[in-house]
Amino acid sequence: AFIEDPRNVPALTNLGYLDVLDNNLAEAEKKYAKAKALDPDYKPLLLNIAGLKIAKGELIEAVNLLIGMLKADSKENDKVIKALLSVAVFKANAGDFKFADEIVSRILSKDKMNMDVKEFSKQLKIKKNGK
Repeated sequence: AFIEDPRNVPALTNLGYLDVLDNNLAEAEKKYAKAKALDPDYKPLLLNIAGLKIAKGELIEAVNLLIGMLKADSKENDKVIKALLSVAVFKANAGDFKFADEIVSRILSKDKMNMDVKEFSKQLKIKKNGK
C-alpha cells in the first residue's frame, strides 16, 4: 500500500515506529515529518512523535506536544495522559519532582476530572515528602 501511495499517513506512521524500534531515530524522524506534512492532526502520528522525542531525551518538547493534544475533560485523553504520566513517573523516580508536578498541573488544567492523574498527584506528594 505504501509503495503505491507515499501519501499514506498511517503507513508512514507505522514505518516510522518500526524505525524507532530499530533505534534508527533519524529515519523515523524523516518519516514522521513526511506524515505530519500530509496530516498534522493525525493523533497516532503525534503520539509516535512524542515517543520519538522521549527516546531522544527531548522530554520538554514531548510534554508540550502531548499537552497540546489534550482536550478539555475528554475521554479521548486516555492515551495522551498515560504517555504524560509515564514521563512524570520517570522524572519523579529520578528525583525531579518539580518537573513531575508541572506535568500533573498541566494535565489537570485541561482535564480536571481525571482520576488517574489525581491519584498520581497524591502518590507524588507522598513520595516527595518521603512518607
